[in-house]
Amino acid sequence: MTSRSILGFSLLLSACAASGLPRVVDSLDVRAQSGAPRITRIRDAGTALVPRSGAIDGITDGVAGPGELLVVEGHGFGRQPTVLVGGRPAEVLGRVDGGGVIVRVPRGTPTGLVDVTVTTSGGAARLATPLRRLAVAVFDGNARFVSVGKELTALPGALAVPGARAIRMDGSGAVAFVLEDAGAASKVVVVDLGRLAPTALGALDVTHRANAIATAALAPRLAIVGDDRLSIVDTTSVRRPVLYDAVALPKQAVGARAAELSPDGRTLALLVEGNRVVALDVANPGAPQLISSVDALPGERQRLVRALSFSPDGQTLWVVSGASAETHPQMIPTRITAVKLIAAYAEGGMTEDRPMPPVGPVRRALAVWKTQTVAGGGAPLGIAVGHPPEPGGSAIRDMPEVASVLVTETKDALFELASGPVDRARVAKVMGAGDVGFVMHAGLGSTGSVAATTHDALGASATTPDAARVVALALHADGDRLVVAVESLELDRPGAPQLAPLGTVAATELRPPFHLGLLALQP
Repeated sequence: MTSRSILGFSLLLSACAASGLPRVVDSLDVRAQSGAPRITRIRDAGTALVPRSGAIDGITDGVAGPGELLVVEGHGFGRQPTVLVGGRPAEVLGRVDGGGVIVRVPRGTPTGLVDVTVTTSGGAARLATPLRRLAVAVFDGNARFVSVGKELTALPGALAVPGARAIRMDGSGAVAFVLEDAGAASKVVVVDLGRLAPTALGALDVTHRANAIATAALAPRLAIVGDDRLSIVDTTSVRRPVLYDAVALPKQAVGARAAELSPDGRTLALLVEGNRVVALDVANPGAPQLISSVDALPGERQRLVRALSFSPDGQTLWVVSGASAETHPQMIPTRITAVKLIAAYAEGGMTEDRPMPPVGPVRRALAVWKTQTVAGGGAPLGIAVGHPPEPGGSAIRDMPEVASVLVTETKDALFELASGPVDRARVAKVMGAGDVGFVMHAGLGSTGSVAATTHDALGASATTPDAARVVALALHADGDRLVVAVESLELDRPGAPQLAPLGTVAATELRPPFHLGLLALQP
């Protein structure tokens, strides 16, 4: 039997009396609607738990973000109001004294002053509230926070995260998970982003050393991978996460170096030795099952795969491959490959080719669908594919041929810094006067096109929910200084990138693969 433990952090909890938030009441006690609704006040309540009744243990600080609770107070909401935040549906999680509602800010909401709308059969009410979206950047052993709106705004202060190896956002955006080394094992620091100044809630102590973590976009699940073991965490309550016992990975998944969870959290994809992709069914956290494995680049002997990402519907894995410090100075083209999870049967072939109804038990299998070269740019760094559909929506399944794929790249001449002495003059010479960082539109129907360029070298990156910008860590040459910054690049629009400096780095530290740091963006 799988055992699990509820991890009790040393939580930094607020007192309800300090926040002055109304008490939660039973929905059955709410009066039927009378007249048109009216919103009198909206307050944020952080990442508090919503009780069935009683006090809300939350903090009100005047600004909210994805995953954070909003207490919408007013009159005439009735028993079943519809609530939109920034035009996006928000589930009613509770009712409060006076007839108000509690909702969670949905992923993908815009930033700035955003309308909250309550609609009933008697009409609609609207009131604006400030919302923000944070990028979390880990550099030089510290996590720093940058508000990503029309402009980049760095928040004061930092959190110490020594030994950080990876960072991911919870699917709701309420917290960030930072993987750290901790002696012979690892730990995951949970950072509460629902505070004016983000705060560490506590840490999950993992029983093995890990090198990768993954979160599900539409499910409360965190996967921790490393030392040939897997730990699953249920994050339904980000303040009371549930850690399942670590289990051994199947032999086909040994040596995993990267991990991605499908949007529903039921399929874990791993990059292993060479260019192989392995898919596991992790619906049962204590008994992962091998689904299939496949060589994403058949015939290639060198390790060329750099990163992978799930499609919004979880049925296609996108893999980007190309040049690296290991292959330089060989001319290695950048390629994207669509690897599909398709149904297979005990008797007969794949359903894609069967004219007759299949027979036998259904299983799933990975199959390389198509590969396309991406022209221009440089060496690939990362890949982003579309955005997850709404949990209750009726999104049409994306076809690989028309999927929206973005690949971030860096000038491959930078790999020359892998050998020989490195100083500021040599770095300047290698970077040159032209573009060093690139964001490419990639797809199976064309060889790609340039979405954005910059004179700065790019590192870890993320795409904003509206797919209008890429936010990345960047190395910026400022006179004799080399500055590590969070950089915002407008896609398909001319204009200079925006920068939020984090600190400086010595030229002697610049060696491939140029891990400038870690970055994650609220959804």
